[in-house]
Amino acid sequence: MRYLIFYVARAAIAFLILIVCQTLSFSQETEVRFFGHMDASYKYAMDGSQESTFSLGEHDVFITSQINDRFSFLGETIVAVTSSGAFRISMERARVKYDYAKNHSIIVGKMHTPINYWNDVFHHGRLFYPTIYRPHYFDLIVPIHTSGIRFQGQNLGKHRFGYDVVVGNGMSSTDFMDVDNRKSITAAFHFKPRKGTRIGASYYNDKLIGNFTGGHVGHQTSFHTPSEGGYSGDVGYQVWSFSLANFQRKSESLVEISVNRNFTDSLGAAMNVAGFLYQGFRFGENHVVYTHLDYATIDRNDLHTVPLILTEVALGYRREINYLLALKFELEYERLTYLHTGSHMGHGHMGHGHMAPEEGFKFEIQLAYGF
Repeated sequence: MRYLIFYVARAAIAFLILIVCQTLSFSQETEVRFFGHMDASYKYAMDGSQESTFSLGEHDVFITSQINDRFSFLGETIVAVTSSGAFRISMERARVKYDYAKNHSIIVGKMHTPINYWNDVFHHGRLFYPTIYRPHYFDLIVPIHTSGIRFQGQNLGKHRFGYDVVVGNGMSSTDFMDVDNRKSITAAFHFKPRKGTRIGASYYNDKLIGNFTGGHVGHQTSFHTPSEGGYSGDVGYQVWSFSLANFQRKSESLVEISVNRNFTDSLGAAMNVAGFLYQGFRFGENHVVYTHLDYATIDRNDLHTVPLILTEVALGYRREINYLLALKFELEYERLTYLHTGSHMGHGHMGHGHMAPEEGFKFEIQLAYGF
């Protein structure tokens, strides 16, 4: 059975590559773009330790193609360096879109879950990020990807109303298969009262079988309570999100709030809250001074994500050299406090006794580019 799954998966990947190659060969409206970034950073921790590094970031192959007047394709493949120094290749998006009526579409494949403004608008090219990195809630509670089917409407009516309903594999699944018949559900809506402004909200519902996370989450491994040696029961998973984005000629702002409710038979409900506030001021055409606040708290009753309180405050400057090149500088203060409980045995951060908060300053420079 294992070999059969392997051969089927290999055949499916080969078929997808064939479709992309044929699209690149025969479509007159295919566009291939490349995005990447490089970083340099210096970190000073309150315990006196210091760290400096140069880093090669993600490099993104971004393909869009208008196959005909109703069908289009979008693909995004990432090449990144892991902490061990090895290169990792991952297909972040591969989706086919069918426009069945004016401004109404059906999308199938792997996609970004339309759970908030950031995940719905920005792809992996750091060139378009207003900051150096994405908010921390992507490491904690936001399911970044979904493989499934999506019903979408865009720019409807006077206020350009939009909706998204996604049925897909859950967070315990992989890109190839789901672990059970239960599917994740995402329902989102937004409207755009004026150019550059978007207000939206969403709801996400899933069940993590055996507290296992597959390939569709944004969790860093260090923030996830493993099922091996930890909690191995099912976890009911819900996320409510709200976004307010306002990007104008002289100023730009983004407010994102996510509330995550996890439910287990062992400890009941846990309520987690994460927020991101960004404010930038543009001087001239290409200079932006900005600040952002990143905050998250994970409940002590949570058996899926490690209980913690995280706060980050940053002051930054972005120089947009042109539309394909940007230089960013950030000075950050971060404080991370792990909340002790006796329910996360088996996790490196949990245990008995007192642990001082991880606290310090970080200065970062990023060169982001595209071509």
